[in-house]
Amino acid sequence: MGHRFRRLISAATFFRLAVSIILALVIWGFIVWETNPEITREFQSVPVTPTDMPANMLISGGIPPVSVTLKGPQDDMRGIVTSDITATIDLSEVAGPGIGQYNVHVDAPSSVRRVIVEPSSVEVELDLIVTRTFPVELREDEPRPASVTSIEASTEIASVQGPKALVDQVEAIELPVDLQSRRESFTEEVPLVPISASGSVVQDIEVSPATVTLSVTFESTVKNVPVIVVCACVVDERLEQRALTTAAAIPSTIRLSGPSSALTTITDIRTVPVDVSQLQESGWILDVEIDTSELPESVTISDQTVDVWVPVNPTRLELTDIPIESLGLGPGLEASLTEETVSVVVTGTNDALSEPDSLQVMAIVDLEELGVGTYTVEIEVVVPPEVSYEQVSPATVRVVIQPATTTTNRSSLREDPSGGIR
Repeated sequence: MGHRFRRLISAATFFRLAVSIILALVIWGFIVWETNPEITREFQSVPVTPTDMPANMLISGGIPPVSVTLKGPQDDMRGIVTSDITATIDLSEVAGPGIGQYNVHVDAPSSVRRVIVEPSSVEVELDLIVTRTFPVELREDEPRPASVTSIEASTEIASVQGPKALVDQVEAIELPVDLQSRRESFTEEVPLVPISASGSVVQDIEVSPATVTLSVTFESTVKNVPVIVVCACVVDERLEQRALTTAAAIPSTIRLSGPSSALTTITDIRTVPVDVSQLQESGWILDVEIDTSELPESVTISDQTVDVWVPVNPTRLELTDIPIESLGLGPGLEASLTEETVSVVVTGTNDALSEPDSLQVMAIVDLEELGVGTYTVEIEVVVPPEVSYEQVSPATVRVVIQPATTTTNRSSLREDPSGGIR
């Protein structure tokens, strides 16, 4: 049977069949190439991960990244991202610390036909992991205030772990204590700092514990003192700072906190100078700062500002020889007054009373509905809106009303000692 089959397929027939298959494969490959050609993609800075690293060692200085070039079908290559590529070095054969050259192995998606890594190997330095223990040292960059009674840390011992070359640089573990602007007791978490012999911070090592609880206690006594309002006042044409005793501060007292030794001598606290020269009437001056320039640094205050009420006493002025005017006298009558002028006291601002001669002040007696007879009438005073009437002297005047004649001389009317009119 086999012999007969070989006789049917001649050498020429076999050759033609082989050529047809090869030609078909070439045509199929060409079609595939045209529709889904092979492309190249380059991935920069691919991280390299160590595997099987000894437990007592670590990498010093890190592993440099590599560049990976992939070749494959266009449709498959377009979807590849950096995270699909894994670059590793095998450290299972490491015998000890030192610098070595290690080949980089790259795993990529199965559709990738070719992988090129550059460089093909990387230099890595390995170092032993060591641990050292140190006492925790307080580092106070500023002089400790006298009011600080204690500084405590939650631990007295700390350790550092890392490459031997770095751990050997550590001379001390310091706990920074920052008391600048602090006046009251506090507790907070503070990181420990590994320090070299030169005073610089040693980086890239692990400190355990990383932070400790720092507790600082200040001696604290509380004392309430009155607030004195200070004014910038003009005295004898000179500007002076003096207590303004008529002013009131809100709050009227300030709470001081600090060591008793510092608070003993403080009896009051003062405001910064307040300019009251422009005040024409009583009013508030808000947010006046407390003067802390003379306070000891160890003393704190409860309020930084106060509101100040400043009373402004109006100017008082006496006007004399104000003529008395009669109003409302009935027809056919005439009136005689025991006084022709009065003195009037008015109050107001300095501006309102700066020109007394121009003030329109009137003294009036109202005689309306009064007939013939003798009367004691109150004197009414009319003043401008910008001033206030305080008092008139005399407050009343004796008035005699009689029928009008041509011989009556009102100016000669006088009051006799018995109280009558003659």
